[in-house]
Amino acid sequence: MILDTDMGKDIDDVFALGVLHALHSRGECRIVAVTVSKAHPLAAPFCDVVNNFYGLPQIPIGVLRTENPSGDGPYLPQVMKPRSDGSPAFPHSLRESSEAPLAVSILRKGLAVQRDGSAVVIAIGPLTNIRDLLNSAPDEHSPLDGKSLVAAKVRTLVVMAGDFSKPKAEFNVFSDAEAARSVFSEWPTELVVCPFEMGEWVHYPEMSLEKDFRVRDPHPLLVADLATFGGKLNGFMAWDLLAVLYAIRPDRGYFNISNSGTIHLDSEGVTRLEKEDEGKHRYLIPRGSPDRVREALTALASQPPSFR
Repeated sequence: MILDTDMGKDIDDVFALGVLHALHSRGECRIVAVTVSKAHPLAAPFCDVVNNFYGLPQIPIGVLRTENPSGDGPYLPQVMKPRSDGSPAFPHSLRESSEAPLAVSILRKGLAVQRDGSAVVIAIGPLTNIRDLLNSAPDEHSPLDGKSLVAAKVRTLVVMAGDFSKPKAEFNVFSDAEAARSVFSEWPTELVVCPFEMGEWVHYPEMSLEKDFRVRDPHPLLVADLATFGGKLNGFMAWDLLAVLYAIRPDRGYFNISNSGTIHLDSEGVTRLEKEDEGKHRYLIPRGSPDRVREALTALASQPPSFR
């Protein structure tokens, strides 16, 4: 698994990374890398904090570099704030995102060493890094160009994006519409979208935050939630967690899924699926009561790191 995240904007990215670590610890997947599509100096260090908390500080982290850095978001400065004596509140190695390598390099390096057709990429932010991967040239990691490397190594791309119930333009799409348009038109393997309406279907419950997290040390997921909601633990729409859950457990029957087709963006950035029997795109659809999915997410997100 490779996770590409705009860590720092919404709290569901934080919990999605926690769920991914829980599934890694259960042997259901292996985290190859985390790449960041939010250009903020603390976004990569925050991912480093979470990886360290779960005992995997060696996971490579790659970043997007741009002349237009993103705003703080609600939790990055609070979680990364050092203690009064200057020591870090949570262990981590990266001090700023600028210390991390470029996301495209990390993506290419991570994919190049995988068995053919074995990798799954999860993108839960704007698709800038994924577009740049497709457009990348051969390098020291692989003689293949980006599209050929993806075609060889990646089984599925799971994307949190779009809205098929309204429909309307969705943040991860309109934040970089050209990147989204490129990915939907050029991605060479299976592509499954977890759209906006899925988060409306499943809310992560406040009760789980209050009752389920049982570790003695401060928990970065809870600290981020408190910072997001002004000092009070609060539930949230579970968009990104659902993308991770489907990516790793696609055969558990948690969700319905659309017919095959090709997803296009209209001039307003709205996602539409044109049905085609040979199409490689589908999107998730709510399936009955969300209780079973919610129970799975709360158990995974609150699972203590295995070594603590």
